[in-house]
Amino acid sequence: MEETQKSLECPFTWGIDEDMAREFDESQEIVVEVDEQPVLALVNSLSITYFLAVQKNHSDALKKLHESQEIFKQLDKRTVENDATSYQVLKHITQATAYHVYTLVDMRSEAKKAMSELKDSKAFRSKLELGSIYGCRSIVWSCFHEAGCQRVVPLAEAAVSSSPTCSLWHYILGKSLRHVRRNVDGLDKPSPREKSCLLRSYELSPIPFYGIHVAQMYRESEEREKCRKIYSDIYESRPTSAGINLRLGKAFTSFNDFLKAEECLNRAGKKNKQNPMYLHYKGCLYRKQKKLKKAAVYLKEAGKNGNHRADFDYAEVMMRLSRGTFDYLGHLQRMFEKCENVNFKQTILLHISMQFYYKKTDLDSALKNLLKAIELNPDSKQLKNFRNITIDWNEYLNIFDLVSDVLLPLYLKRRQELSANMENVVKSLKHHCDKQRNELSASFQGMTL
Repeated sequence: MEETQKSLECPFTWGIDEDMAREFDESQEIVVEVDEQPVLALVNSLSITYFLAVQKNHSDALKKLHESQEIFKQLDKRTVENDATSYQVLKHITQATAYHVYTLVDMRSEAKKAMSELKDSKAFRSKLELGSIYGCRSIVWSCFHEAGCQRVVPLAEAAVSSSPTCSLWHYILGKSLRHVRRNVDGLDKPSPREKSCLLRSYELSPIPFYGIHVAQMYRESEEREKCRKIYSDIYESRPTSAGINLRLGKAFTSFNDFLKAEECLNRAGKKNKQNPMYLHYKGCLYRKQKKLKKAAVYLKEAGKNGNHRADFDYAEVMMRLSRGTFDYLGHLQRMFEKCENVNFKQTILLHISMQFYYKKTDLDSALKNLLKAIELNPDSKQLKNFRNITIDWNEYLNIFDLVSDVLLPLYLKRRQELSANMENVVKSLKHHCDKQRNELSASFQGMTL
């Protein structure tokens, strides 16, 4: 067989969405370290190598490849295989990724050497090996979070089916079911299946990395005592991982346990004080403590580094601090221009709409921006439970009710003759509101009491 005819398994051959790869920003991620979950650390690193290659950042892709190869060298073969994962498959995926990167950067001798050492992937036939291939594919798609979750689930299911005693595949499946639940189905509480997957991963391998996610699951299930116990147990183990400490810091902030929160965040910050997630969580801690000036400093810095959620939190804090002098609308409009995440773009448009209606009394602009927001994702759960901080920090609105019951009647009352432009906006908004009400009515009719 010619070497170039070998079948290869790696992110370059898995049909990963290139548009998603181009939008991926490593600086916005909590990096999984080798001491947290080594296989996940490796495959994440190989995934980012591919994303950088798609982004035409070939020198960065080569650098990330070298980091990935160093991670692979740190893997302990026995430990990997004890968790029902194929060491040989991981070796193949690393070498295949190297071949593609070397080819891209015209390192011909290195590419030729990598190909000569590669085993043809068709030779991987055991359930353990196939499970590892499915699982590694699922990890790449999981890098896109909610955007990739519906591609992750069937791959993770296949991995679990082929290799049911691998803790990592159960974790990936549980995590992806969470993304589907929250971002597709719009549900708050974990399903029995999601719970089962996360608990199984922790039973198979009781490490802090899985424990953090089980604690989060208990919190969303409103099982507070179980949640707090796991967070406390992990805290007592004094983890050194930045990712674990960031998650602990966020959790303890929400519990108002500010001493532990600050301790954990300071541990995380030792490795990189400019990490956007560290800056964001530190800002959130100060905000919760009502130290708004300190919060603004950290949140602004995190927002500069591309953390859109932090940028939004910064605007909220500045609204409180400035007492009306902060140009909130201008800040939102600048955020919208920079933002590429559809969910955040919708959130920003909704806040822009509230500013136009409540603060500027510009009904036309409010309606136009509401239509843009709805059309981004008419099924988004935030449209039915939107926190309207423009009026009251504790006020939540159903956007469809606001439009149909308040804004459209007000517009029709004020305008005798609609311009063609606004007539189309009003008709489209009415269509979306009617559709939502019909769906709600149908769901009630289908209920059995």
